[in-house]
Amino acid sequence: MTRSVPAATANGGPRTSDITHLMEGTRLALVILAVENVARSVAFYGAVFGWRQRVATPVYVELACPSGMRLGLYDRRSFE
Repeated sequence: MTRSVPAATANGGPRTSDITHLMEGTRLALVILAVENVARSVAFYGAVFGWRQRVATPVYVELACPSGMRLGLYDRRSFE
């Protein structure tokens, strides 16, 4: 599917209506945070929100949120 490039506004940016149109049907699926302590962060999100661990490696853990979105927690030292 080919989409045309939206016309720009007077200041050169795209129009809000064009951005909204392009974003229809799009949803946020994954957010990755670089954290100081993966185990402590997993414990926090599990205790506060009840999110369950779905992926686990020594430096990366992924939690599943009820909405279907996922939260990735990456060891900050390994992220750089």
